[in-house]
Amino acid sequence: MIIFRYLAKEVYASVTAVMIVLLLIFMSNQFIRYLAQAAAGKLGAGLLVQLMLLQIPHLLGVLLPLAFYLAILLAYGRLYADSELLVMEASGFSQMRLMCMTLILGLGIAIPVTALNIWLEPAIAKQKDFILAQAGAKAIIQTIMPGRFQETNGGKRLYYVESMSRDRSEMNHIFIADNTPFSTDKTQTENEWWVVTADTAYSETDKETGDTFLVLKNGHRYLGKEGTKDYQIVDFSTYRMRLQEHEPTVSDSVDGSSTAELWRKRKTDSTSAAEFHWRISKIIAIFVLALLAVPFSHVNPRQGKYAKLLPAILLFILYFNTLLINQDWIIKQTFSWRIGMWPTHIIAALLGIILFIRPMGFSQILTYKRGTA
Repeated sequence: MIIFRYLAKEVYASVTAVMIVLLLIFMSNQFIRYLAQAAAGKLGAGLLVQLMLLQIPHLLGVLLPLAFYLAILLAYGRLYADSELLVMEASGFSQMRLMCMTLILGLGIAIPVTALNIWLEPAIAKQKDFILAQAGAKAIIQTIMPGRFQETNGGKRLYYVESMSRDRSEMNHIFIADNTPFSTDKTQTENEWWVVTADTAYSETDKETGDTFLVLKNGHRYLGKEGTKDYQIVDFSTYRMRLQEHEPTVSDSVDGSSTAELWRKRKTDSTSAAEFHWRISKIIAIFVLALLAVPFSHVNPRQGKYAKLLPAILLFILYFNTLLINQDWIIKQTFSWRIGMWPTHIIAALLGIILFIRPMGFSQILTYKRGTA
């Protein structure tokens, strides 16, 4: 147990360090994508924080197998480079025992990965889709910058706000010019514009219909044709302008479907079958990668602890890209849902076993020496 605790400490410490680095890299990349959408007016600043927080569990479910794989390479590579594992082997600690302990350590990673991929991630994906679906109307309010003219609806609507409250809930001295027809005025042509000015304005969602409105207070509405004196003026105390019709609908994507639902649809829907196998594959990959990592971590002290890191990473890329290709084949029904991604896992696992037993031979594997651990 002493050796197992020592190995667990080394591996899990490396998993934590690698996971932090990987999260920073992938979160930065995702943040840039969301920031570009916010700059384009498609996403509000408040929603940006929510989406980034929801992105963390998704990334954990994908990156933990990779972090575990790299942690084994780094931790065991250091132990070999410092001759610690070589001393253990000389004292009777066999390679077979090292592999068994590594697979047990994989259980500690497989449990959170299972929870994330099977239960938590589908719920998060559904919530993320809902946030993105309702982002359009909210972004109009949240992305308005006081003192600037801003276009929406492909340049057909123009906003100008003199000032806003700190929480961005209320706008003061607002100007809106729009070329889109009123729902009550079907005769409006492309050359007709309507202009609204108001002292104050705020957003509001109708509880019954789910429509999003901009409520304007104490203002005027002008409607007329470009280059003519034919226009109408209406004064109002309260004017509600629709920004988005109906409660935003969330598409029934497989990402947001529960694992049980994917299992029920696997025979009739190839996309559901592919998503089901992908979720299971991220759990199986932990143990397959452990089989590959242990032989790759075995380095000569003279070589250095990073001697086999590059080929190990290339093998990981090949393995996961093959899984993605496998997923595409299931969607296209080139592979049956019964076959799934199992051929890729089996080939990778067999490769790991061959790399593991080849340096020692079968006779040493069968000789299971129990150390004083």
